[in-house]
Amino acid sequence: MRGRSSKSFWGDQRGAVAPLYAILLFGLIAMAGVGFDYGRLMAMDSELQNAADQAALAAATQLNGQTDAMNVAMDAATAAFATAASDFVNETRFSNVDDDGDGDTRPITQLSFAFWSDYDYAADEPEGLLDPATDDGEDARFVQVTVNGREVFYALTPVVGAISSGDVTASAMATLEQSTCDVVPMMFCAPNPDFGKNPEDIGKGMRLHMLPNATDAFTPGNFGFLDIDYDTQGNPNRRLGLNTQGGVCVSGVVDSDPGDRAAEVPPFNTRFDRYENSANGLRCGADGDFCAAQNVRQNYVQRQPFTNKATSTWPCSAAPTNNDPWVNKPEGGYPKESCIAAGTCNFGDGVTAADWAPYMNRNHGGASASTVPSETGVATRWEMYQWERDGGHMNAVKVGSDPPTQRANGNWDGVNYCSYPTPKPANVFTPDESLNQKDRRVLTVAAVDCTGLNGREPVKILRWVDIFLVDSANTNTSDKEFMAELIGPAKPPGGGSGFQQFGRGKAVLIR
Repeated sequence: MRGRSSKSFWGDQRGAVAPLYAILLFGLIAMAGVGFDYGRLMAMDSELQNAADQAALAAATQLNGQTDAMNVAMDAATAAFATAASDFVNETRFSNVDDDGDGDTRPITQLSFAFWSDYDYAADEPEGLLDPATDDGEDARFVQVTVNGREVFYALTPVVGAISSGDVTASAMATLEQSTCDVVPMMFCAPNPDFGKNPEDIGKGMRLHMLPNATDAFTPGNFGFLDIDYDTQGNPNRRLGLNTQGGVCVSGVVDSDPGDRAAEVPPFNTRFDRYENSANGLRCGADGDFCAAQNVRQNYVQRQPFTNKATSTWPCSAAPTNNDPWVNKPEGGYPKESCIAAGTCNFGDGVTAADWAPYMNRNHGGASASTVPSETGVATRWEMYQWERDGGHMNAVKVGSDPPTQRANGNWDGVNYCSYPTPKPANVFTPDESLNQKDRRVLTVAAVDCTGLNGREPVKILRWVDIFLVDSANTNTSDKEFMAELIGPAKPPGGGSGFQQFGRGKAVLIR
């Protein structure tokens, strides 16, 4: 019996799995621990990479070609994403490292930066490493942000002898892709950083110069050119007569473009129906290039003789006559404030109701300027222009006459000089908002911070603004001065916001 029981016991296989589990228990725990801690490690790696990506994109937005770009880029990334007090600080839920000594292991606050001037896309490597302490920030085009090493102390992996992950880092590289779209390549030096966006600036006049003037001969002056090459538009010296860039965008940081630009004046003046001898070949086209605006009241007036009339105050004809010559008369141009000629005010002060009175008396039968719709209470030049253009108020105006002579029969012979706001029909262009075409008396230009700007250098574009061209460029001055009025922040045809339509900047990850 005893032998049979012993043999039965040793031969019984019931419950044999339990010992196997006991033997394998340490391996199963180790595998589960490794899986758990590996998941924590991967999650922390994702958190660190996200932090590096966001910081690199934030830094890249500041690579605007300015001398302090690298320092500003580091500040932007640190202030937004690597400061524990920031609402947008990047955090990790899994690291056990308190890298800023504040007792909280979650904020990712330790970043390091590297900047380069170029990138070899074929080799997928940056080139031209820069030192923020000694190199000029205007050369910085690419930035790499590295999140300093973080560590995870494993929860279960120590069963198999591993205590810590060691330092885990993440890095990202980014650049700022910029483009300028559908604008003439022109700029002016903003008198202050906010100029062009404040309501109180609307209607202010600006004396602008095509060429450098005596006070700033080595800078772009208070008006200048941008180095934007719309290479599909033909002769680069005709850019100011073009109507639209047709959806063309040019990428890259924009530089100033100094130099003698006198060749741009004739194309510019075609907007005022002025086709000087030097502008031969500039013809109004179907797309609006080199066309006159609908309302120009140009400096060119028509010389209209009259003979044997009963009165010496013979009026101008309602429309230009076919055979009479056109001559240049300064008083035929669109008016400035009446106080300008008297020297009692500055052009930049804007127009007052008293300034408009002489103009309304001469051009509109003494009607009050208060009848002109205005957002500011007193019509700006741009608002007056639109009222004349759209409301049937473009009247012929006699701006001068030669002394008349009286015949023996008592009648008079004389000559009138007549200003017509409507150009010759062949030269008129009506803006087509569906084609992104504005009135020919409106330009979208860059308001630039010209601090330290000298020669051909990257420019800091503060904003894009619309300006109203008050008159054509003065071809009798060395700097080709003209006058313009600020309309306000640039808008697309038909209104709405022009944000990101005319100048675009987009930070993108390289790797």
